[in-house]
Amino acid sequence: MHVYDFTEKDAKKAGEIEADLLKKGKMIDLEDIMLAGVALLRNEKVLTLNAKHFENIEDLELENLD
Repeated sequence: MHVYDFTEKDAKKAGEIEADLLKKGKMIDLEDIMLAGVALLRNEKVLTLNAKHFENIEDLELENLD
């Protein structure tokens, strides 16, 4: 497992994701948006028990642990 700092670049990516989700009417928790931004910028997979929660984020690779 890797631990990453949340950088200004990550914040900008999270903002892009949030704007896209707002447009679609598919908002999720801000913490999950931030996590998705970090994962996308680093080409990392998100491990989750709730893949459906992340399904509206384009290009995000998920692994469902359910």
